[in-house]
Amino acid sequence: MTVSDNFKARPIPAFAQQLTGQDLVDYINIVQPFFEADLNEMSEEEQKARLMSKRFIYAPEERAEELVLAEDEKIPESFDARTKWPQCKSIKMVRDQSNC
Repeated sequence: MTVSDNFKARPIPAFAQQLTGQDLVDYINIVQPFFEADLNEMSEEEQKARLMSKRFIYAPEERAEELVLAEDEKIPESFDARTKWPQCKSIKMVRDQSNC
């Protein structure tokens, strides 16, 4: 049995199952040597926004005006939507794709 298997086999005390926030972080750091836990200061809403799941994406309150390509307009060699539409908050978000 490996060290990690042995650790996983240990029961989690009832009081520890109720811990949250910094108390949970402190407990984790005391009982295990494998990594150092740290409290994530990001709000639940921010964490959900980083996920790729569309159930966490909300429609903007107001819609941007629709842009139409003029017949004589050429497609540029390069394009960055962040500079073209800086007022659009969602364009600047980089979603976590690690679970894709």
